[in-house]
Amino acid sequence: PDDLNATERQWQHSLDTGEAFELQHRFRRADGVYRWHLSRARPMRDAAGNITMWISSNTDIDDQKRTEDDLSRLYKKAESLNQAKDEFLATLSHELRTPMTSILGWTALLAMGSLDEKSRMEGIATIHRSAKLQAQLIDDVLDVSRMITGKLRLTIEPVDMESVLREALAAFVPAAEAKELLLRMDFQPGMLFLGGDPARLQQVFWNLLSNAVKFTPAGGRIDVRLF
Repeated sequence: PDDLNATERQWQHSLDTGEAFELQHRFRRADGVYRWHLSRARPMRDAAGNITMWISSNTDIDDQKRTEDDLSRLYKKAESLNQAKDEFLATLSHELRTPMTSILGWTALLAMGSLDEKSRMEGIATIHRSAKLQAQLIDDVLDVSRMITGKLRLTIEPVDMESVLREALAAFVPAAEAKELLLRMDFQPGMLFLGGDPARLQQVFWNLLSNAVKFTPAGGRIDVRLF
């Protein structure tokens, strides 16, 4: 019944124009099962060009049709996975670049030998944290299927948000100093611990701070508030 109107329109068009008829539609077999058929009809004409009869055939193509539909679904799924892979790689390259920038920046400052002891220890700690997070990102690469399907592993634990945010900020000190940016922090005292994954939260903070450093004009100011 769903194919009846289309069949009637196509057949009437062939009768009106004399053009060949060809259509895929469903017929019900004697056992009540609907199956796809390819129907074709060609006009036979007399010497004067008048149509005297139509020669037609109906071919069961249900198995072929189902195979084509399955292949089409698989192709669309493959396209979707390929797009997800491209998005994943683009995100990954951005995520890996942030800790590497932090490591290179602090390494350069340490090599200059002009840091006081407190800053030197802070730089070493930041390099260590950045390297650990980069190692975790590399582990994520080895589990691409989880990344593509959005099933990242989360380690939920009590998180000191101020501590995580300060660690994220430390990674951008060299980049901010290079642009002569002022990093101004305003943290509400007595912040409660929140449940979350500290490594993933640090990635979120890194992305926000990375954009702030990138798009703030040289000599500008970045305000970071936690409340």
